[in-house]
Amino acid sequence: MDINKKTKKYWDAKNVKTDTFVYNVIANSGTGANLFETGELDRAELTGDFAKQYKSNDNFVSRAGAFIYYVKFSQSVDVAKTGLDNVNLRKALSAAIDSNGLTEHVLSNGSIPAEGIVPADFVANPETGKDFREDAEPVINFDADAAKKYLALAKKRNR
Repeated sequence: MDINKKTKKYWDAKNVKTDTFVYNVIANSGTGANLFETGELDRAELTGDFAKQYKSNDNFVSRAGAFIYYVKFSQSVDVAKTGLDNVNLRKALSAAIDSNGLTEHVLSNGSIPAEGIVPADFVANPETGKDFREDAEPVINFDADAAKKYLALAKKRNR
């Protein structure tokens, strides 16, 4: 549990309305849901089955946040031994990940699939006012055919 108290040293202290803010790190959605139901939490982040279960609950709110989750492959071992030094293998793995399916069927909490490191609704073009994601080309695309093509190229290099 982390307890934060209002301080006069904060640059915008006059606009802070809360004297104390308690933050609990909750290990999983099930624990968060139980603590919310018993009144011990005011808010809990839900994913997967718990998000599906609570979607029809009047207390369920889905809010966009400026953060992303991503898959990172192990870099603590010699990448030549894993094959991850092969650019075509890395491209195949990237193209094989179905972000829409993951967010819709696994997270199931209203998450929006990322199309790059900068999430949607985070920053706008100062000249046009358009969202960065609208101006930028997607760098993350699920494409099973491209994944197969890159995997075949990766295998050829290793022969």
